[in-house]
Amino acid sequence: MNQCKTSIVGIGGAGGNIFKTALGGKAYSLNKLTESGINVPKGIILTAEFFLTCLKENNVFDNLATLSQNVSFDNASAISENLQSIVLGCKISEETLSEIKKSIQQLNEFVSVRSSAASEDGDLHTFAGLHDSYLNIKCDIEFLNNAIKKCWASLFNERALLYRVRKKLPIFEGIAVVIQNMVQAKCSGVVYTRHPNDSECVLVESAFGIGDIVVDGAITPDSFLVKRDTLDIADKELGRKHKKTEIKDGIHTTSVNENTDEFSVDDDVLKELVIESLKIEKLFGKTQDIEWAYDGRLWFLQSRAVNF
Repeated sequence: MNQCKTSIVGIGGAGGNIFKTALGGKAYSLNKLTESGINVPKGIILTAEFFLTCLKENNVFDNLATLSQNVSFDNASAISENLQSIVLGCKISEETLSEIKKSIQQLNEFVSVRSSAASEDGDLHTFAGLHDSYLNIKCDIEFLNNAIKKCWASLFNERALLYRVRKKLPIFEGIAVVIQNMVQAKCSGVVYTRHPNDSECVLVESAFGIGDIVVDGAITPDSFLVKRDTLDIADKELGRKHKKTEIKDGIHTTSVNENTDEFSVDDDVLKELVIESLKIEKLFGKTQDIEWAYDGRLWFLQSRAVNF
């Protein structure tokens, strides 16, 4: 069987028995959410096998494995540059690019391209923000080819290498890539299904527009404490949302937010968000850190175990 065909799966179509090492933490979680009926943007997963096969086809697998054995705190910066350069120099075969092209035909004009390494989003290690993802990429094979390789290369960026050395994790492992429809979000943010200082409440953070501005800490989001048992709002605090990011005419832009005195999410959406988030917590059996977006409908973009 053609290898590339077995290395591309739809989100929710990978099957419950597929190993986390094949999908990476992020994609494994998204696949499980979709299979359980949680609303996740449509997309495909290029599995870790896809990445490793490409390295072997370009005759760089052994070189990367050897270089990875020598990474330390002292040389991470130099080795990172070398490792990333090797990955970015790889060529994805025309046959495989053709398979990707077929797989993305049902996606929208603009997508996100997201890294999903094998060790990330586990019970002990999150890698939050360490590997790279790219928003609002034109769903065209030329643009995706570049973004995919940049996601792969981010397995070896300096901050990820230092984290792996510190945690005594493998330097060289599989990394999958998730290609998903972009959500033209009116508001978005994160949910912690148990507040770190009040286990009876869910903590919701929200801002106008796309959620990268919340995740990156670029603004102070609105915050809400919601009782887990009654769904009553225990507290709400207006954030300092002085700017927002959004998609205008296909362009990812940052602009001044003029609605600084308004809460970014209303009470009805907030309640629905908490109900769905508690379902997700039950699905995984652990307190979750969840990324979400709302465009008239709630979408769930990521869920990982909380490691406070």
